[in-house]
Amino acid sequence: MNRKNILIILFVIANTLMAQDQVIEKIIAIVGDQIIMSSDIAIRKNQLQSQGVKNMDDCQVFENLFKEKILLNQAILDSVEVSEGEVESELERRIRYFMQMMGSKEKLEEFYGKSVLEIKDEFRIEIKKQLLITRIQQQITAGTSVSPAEVKAFFAELPSDSVPLFNTMLEVGQIAVIPEPSKFQDSTALSRATELRARALNGEDFSTLALIYSDDPGSARQGGDLGFQERGTFVPEFEEAAYKISKGEISEIVKTQFGYHVLQGVERRGESVRVKHVLIKPKIMSIDMKSASEKMDSILTELRAGRLSFEKGVARFSDDEFTKSSGGLLMNNESASTFFEPDQMEHNVYFAIEKLEPGQYTEPQYFATADGRKGMRILYLKAIVPQHKASLSTDYDKIKSIVNSQKQAEQLDQWFKDRVEKNYIKIDSAYDKCSNLL
Repeated sequence: MNRKNILIILFVIANTLMAQDQVIEKIIAIVGDQIIMSSDIAIRKNQLQSQGVKNMDDCQVFENLFKEKILLNQAILDSVEVSEGEVESELERRIRYFMQMMGSKEKLEEFYGKSVLEIKDEFRIEIKKQLLITRIQQQITAGTSVSPAEVKAFFAELPSDSVPLFNTMLEVGQIAVIPEPSKFQDSTALSRATELRARALNGEDFSTLALIYSDDPGSARQGGDLGFQERGTFVPEFEEAAYKISKGEISEIVKTQFGYHVLQGVERRGESVRVKHVLIKPKIMSIDMKSASEKMDSILTELRAGRLSFEKGVARFSDDEFTKSSGGLLMNNESASTFFEPDQMEHNVYFAIEKLEPGQYTEPQYFATADGRKGMRILYLKAIVPQHKASLSTDYDKIKSIVNSQKQAEQLDQWFKDRVEKNYIKIDSAYDKCSNLL
């Protein structure tokens, strides 16, 4: 009996049980190998309401879920891959955001009534699904392009009362000093990694060592297992070691920008490799942070006196490669630009710069980089663009983005309609009129 027949039987059983006992949850749709439960509607509506989205009825919520299930089903059929590293990175980003929203790790745990590790366990599978949906969507719309003529035609056809009103936009940069660990702490970390490697070579369980001692929280809870990864996923030093060792073999000590690693080979499939690792990070001590703070004070004095420009300060002093490559400016991942609406910014960034005038700097503040290193930074408010009606001269890129989004939406709608005809679809009678794709 194939999986589709099993799903049909489950659908029938679930609906029969529902008729017998209204308390039992109900399957309301099957899309390929994916299902939508009645509780999914309520959960999604609560999520939307918490984000400020009001008046979305059950049919609208159902159609959004229906489209997501088609995308997810296709991503699985096409063997679209999302690495464990990507999942953990997104998970860490969201947890940091939640912590900032709540004020601290402890307040977040108190709010949920669970530890951060338990919260991550709840989110992990859902985040992977979301990343798969995003990736297949990107693949479907990858060929979309917009010409200048299309942008001008779109804007010319807009009624005057339909010209977009763009919110206030902020452009913010940073100069960051990230202290290096002392020679003593570096030596201590190397000694610790060497000791753990010896213990692994002497037969101690590698997964247990990783779980107890690794400074990589994302993989430690998995016994150090990083899952299958393709070439280009890891930093060069780590990748070289990962592809060199065989199954069960323990690597030499590998030093990267993150610290000292001990690897164990698990499996290799062509150009994909799976390894476990233990990471030992050299500790950054309070005296190191004090030194970074003093350096930041000196840089800030030069900036405010006009003896040093922001651009030169970034080039000469900033240690954060994530922003240094964009001239020190923070990047808005939603718009792929350096401009943010206030509510798109991390709260700690916005609260730090909200009272500044363009060209002014904050006092030095503690922060953590995208890869988890701690340091000090100065934030710089480069520009404020007040709320205004759109014009081609000042907002061409934004208008182009609107046109491109419309073309992508049309392309996706056509893809959905084609896919509905090729997928097994079964929808409860209460929802079978909810989707315009059927």
